Amino acid sequence: MPLHQNELTPAEIRVSTLLLDGLTNRAIAQRLVISIRTVECHLSRAMAKTGCLNRLELALWIQQQTMGTRQAAR
Repeated sequence: MPLHQNELTPAEIRVSTLLLDGLTNRAIAQRLVISIRTVECHLSRAMAKTGCLNRLELALWIQQQTMGTRQAAR
């Protein structure tokens, strides 16, 4: 499923992308200076929109989308 601007919000993309660094919700919240609950909400919405069932699936989905975008830009 390609990543379209209308699928995930910029905030959902920012938070989800930090999963690739292996960060916990707390660490993501600290890095972005937002609450842990906000991180949980962004991840929950991103998982619902992408059909991912957990953080690992979402991280792999984000990685696949960003790799596909980089390859298409070449």
